Amino acid sequence: VGQYQAGDRVAGRIVEGGGYGQYLCANLDALSRIPESVSFQHAASLPVAGLTALQALELADLKAGESVLILAGAGGVGHIAIQLAKTMGATVYASCSDANLEFVSQLGAKALDYRASALDAQVTDIDVLIDLMGGDAGEAALACVKQGGRVITVPTITADRIIAAAKAKGIEAQGMLVKPNPVQMDALLAKVAAGELHVVIAKTYPLEHGVQAHIDIQSGRTRGKILLEMPQ
Repeated sequence: VGQYQAGDRVAGRIVEGGGYGQYLCANLDALSRIPESVSFQHAASLPVAGLTALQALELADLKAGESVLILAGAGGVGHIAIQLAKTMGATVYASCSDANLEFVSQLGAKALDYRASALDAQVTDIDVLIDLMGGDAGEAALACVKQGGRVITVPTITADRIIAAAKAKGIEAQGMLVKPNPVQMDALLAKVAAGELHVVIAKTYPLEHGVQAHIDIQSGRTRGKILLEMPQ
């Protein structure tokens, strides 16, 4: 259809269908062509995690020279957000566990061990907070943000709570839900192809082990992206 032929490799954020299906009908205008040097695995990591990271930073209007704190920096969204924030010229801080301090540091962030001490004891006067955790952790991290700072909270289930708590502190906060954006997908795929963005895939599970994949995600200890592989 259109500019695509049967057998072309494409990727996109397809909201009409699930990611656990072997086959999917997608609108042409939702798709991006995958560069030859980018694997299906890396491309599959971008429509949710990559777009969430990019859209959160753009919604926060992060500028060069500003500081940003990214919660859960070692996770699927977090490790991409760190790299994108660095390319925007920001000073990046990211929370993680002790096991991921070196990993997060290698991505270009100042790694903060959230178990060692409260985050506001490690960094304050942050311009932008990207809250990828929500709940108690997201609310506690507001103490790191300066007056007049900006917060983007991604977990929808606690967004109202975080926004209200931020408002009480004189901080601008808003929630977000990732949206399909082929132009942004093209840009992310190009960055991966050029070696400017590195997507870490922690593990790939066969579809029949999908339950275990969810259990591992819920542990909060995964690094990078987890993928499901469709049956051939």
